[in-house]
Amino acid sequence: MKKEIYNLRAQMNIEQIDPENGLGTDLFLMVSSMTPIVNIDMFITDETGRVLLSWRDDKHCGQGWHIPGGCLRFKETLDRRIHLTALNELGSDVSYDPRPLLVRENIATDELTIRQNHNERAHFISLLYHCRVQDAAALKDCDGKEIVGHLKWFNRLPENFIEIQYYYCGFLKNWFAK
Repeated sequence: MKKEIYNLRAQMNIEQIDPENGLGTDLFLMVSSMTPIVNIDMFITDETGRVLLSWRDDKHCGQGWHIPGGCLRFKETLDRRIHLTALNELGSDVSYDPRPLLVRENIATDELTIRQNHNERAHFISLLYHCRVQDAAALKDCDGKEIVGHLKWFNRLPENFIEIQYYYCGFLKNWFAK
């Protein structure tokens, strides 16, 4: 096994894979099958209390509305990941409270899902930050369409909220009950 690890590192150098800039899909999925992944999630609200969600549809997380977020990269600060994720997923930067609202651990326990996905993306540590969009006019695809990456403002928890983020349901229901 040591030889294979050495060869993998050598190949990463040849291909100029820099973990600080991301691993690429295949290597990321391999790593995520062996260790928890830390991610930031952005609880984005507006002045009326609505929450901005994004549509997702993929083999690891399923289909539905979810709280936008991103995985922390090697040697990347939380601040940098929040800003880059906002720009990439929303089209606008955000301001945010530097103290997370919640910290949650999510471990997939559904055996069928784990076998089908080779245990990829099955263990997360999620940090939820309260954010505000800096330029609502710059939001991309904020049309409520159920198309990957499209955004929608909600004033209640949608019925098709993505199952993998179940640990946020109580928090969201309490938010909307205010």
